[in-house]
Amino acid sequence: MTEKQRAAIQHIKDTDKLYLLAKEIGPAMGYDPQWVRICARDGLLPFPHEKRGKIKVAFPRQAFLNYIKEVCGLESP
Repeated sequence: MTEKQRAAIQHIKDTDKLYLLAKEIGPAMGYDPQWVRICARDGLLPFPHEKRGKIKVAFPRQAFLNYIKEVCGLESP
């Protein structure tokens, strides 16, 4: 995991938002946000998401942090 990814994860942990956007979780995963949107659209992500409008996809913050904790072994808040 890169420092950029760690910083993005820490930012997600520090926020109090209930939902995140692809532009927030993409850097945490090391992927381009558009790639995250495409994977969500195609059902390829291992955590829940909700479509908002034609383009936007929202990701429940806690579900994403649980995924990061499980996969990367990082502590969630």
